[in-house]
Amino acid sequence: MQTVKEVLLVDPSATIMVWIPQLSCQEAEALDQNLLLTVSSHSWLHASLKVSKDGLQGSTVLVVNPPVSLHTILQSTLSWLAETLTQDCNEYSVTSRSTN
Repeated sequence: MQTVKEVLLVDPSATIMVWIPQLSCQEAEALDQNLLLTVSSHSWLHASLKVSKDGLQGSTVLVVNPPVSLHTILQSTLSWLAETLTQDCNEYSVTSRSTN
């Protein structure tokens, strides 16, 4: 989180991508929420894919200042990926916030 803050102080328009593993622990969930709070004044895209209920359940990606087309691309790609990789569950989401 600190690195994301520092990069955005140096270059507020920088595109930053952070990968967050989905684990069944509070620390992983807290990291996800804290990162969203950290970048709340910037445009961001949050994509999540869950394919298992145990172990490494899936992945989340947070992109700060994402390219405009990324939301549409991920929406269709994650649908296919969730179905293809499913083990015992099949969930995905793409949310974004634009400051423009």
